[in-house]
Amino acid sequence: MKSITKEQIEETARRVDAEGIKLTKDTNDRVLVNGKLYPLAFLLEECYKEIYGEDIPLQVRLQRKKYIEKLGFKVVRTATSFFFLGASWSKKDQTDRFIKYGI
Repeated sequence: MKSITKEQIEETARRVDAEGIKLTKDTNDRVLVNGKLYPLAFLLEECYKEIYGEDIPLQVRLQRKKYIEKLGFKVVRTATSFFFLGASWSKKDQTDRFIKYGI
């Protein structure tokens, strides 16, 4: 597989923010990049397409969490936060607040 660096992931996150790209909610796994959560699958696939102009290989898609953690990023399972201390009572995802305050 062609490699992706931590810096390339961070650059893709900046581009997503700058261009206002709508983030998909296809998975409960989020990757924490510079204090902000992004959908793991979306960010990794966007980065790979941006660099190599092709879809990410299946073997990487199946192990994307492990791959991104090896780059030094933290992966957060947001589905857990909805049941943690009543996070969904307001029907708003409070994952960012939980991470910020270490809840």
